[in-house]
Amino acid sequence: MRNAPNMALPNWGRSYPDRSLDGLFRFRSLPLTEASADANVFVCEFTGGASANETGVGGGLTGSDLVLSQINGVGASVGGYRPITKDTIQGFGVTAGLINNFARSAAGFSALWLMKDYDMGVLTNPNRFFEVIPNAGGITFSGLFSYPGQGGWITTNVSNSASKSLGGTCGSADFSSHLPTNGPISIFTSVDYATSTFAYGVANMDGQPLSFGACKISTVSSSGIAFAIPDAMSTFSNSCDAIVGIHRGTSYVAGMKIKSLSFAKYPCVVPV
Repeated sequence: MRNAPNMALPNWGRSYPDRSLDGLFRFRSLPLTEASADANVFVCEFTGGASANETGVGGGLTGSDLVLSQINGVGASVGGYRPITKDTIQGFGVTAGLINNFARSAAGFSALWLMKDYDMGVLTNPNRFFEVIPNAGGITFSGLFSYPGQGGWITTNVSNSASKSLGGTCGSADFSSHLPTNGPISIFTSVDYATSTFAYGVANMDGQPLSFGACKISTVSSSGIAFAIPDAMSTFSNSCDAIVGIHRGTSYVAGMKIKSLSFAKYPCVVPV
C-alpha cells in the first residue's frame, strides 16, 4: 500500500536532550594548587610542620583571613598531607572573614576538600570532618560524616534576612562504605544564587569530580528562582569554626589526611 499524501514519517535519527543529571547540569573546574589560585579562588595546600598553621593563597583575601589556624597539635605534613588523629579534637579553624568572602559573593560559591585515608573506626563520640556554625548570620557548613549505626551526612545551608534558606544535605545509610580507609576522597559543595541551585558530591578520587556520574554519593536541587545573598557571619557558635576537623570538646574527629582546600566565589555546578 502506498503512503497517503503528505503523511508524516518517523524521524528515527532525531536526537533528544539527555535528561540525566549530567545532562541538566554542568561542572566548572576549581583550581587545586596554590600556584593556580587567583582573585576569585583561595587554595590552601597542607604542607606545614607539626603544630603549624597553614596559609593559603588567593581569593582576594589578606592577612589573618588567609590563615587556617591549627587546633590541638596537628601532625606534620607527610607527602603533602597533614594527618588529623582519630578520636581527638584536632583540625584547622577559619575566620568569619574567609567564610563571608565566599558565601556572600554575588554569584554564589563552592568549596572542595581533597583528602585520603578516612578512618571512622570506633569513636568515643560521633565523628565529624568539619563544622562551621555561626552564632549570628546565615551561613552554616556541617560535615557530620558519620554517627555510628546511623549512617552519615554533610550539610550546607545559607539564609538571608527574608528568612529564606538555600542548601541541603548529602547523606547515605551506608556512608562509610564510600569513604575508603586507604584511598583518596574528594568532597565538593556548590551554591548558585542566580538559580537557587545547591549541589554536593563525594568521590573516590584525587581531584575534582566533573560529573555526578563520577560521584559515589551526590545530591542536587534547583528552583530556578534567584536567591538573595545570605546574611553575614559575625561570630561562631561554641567555637565551631573548624573547616577541617573539629574545634569543640563534645564530639571527636574522624581520622583523615588532608591535602588541600579550595574556595571559589562562583558555583562549580550550574544548570545548563
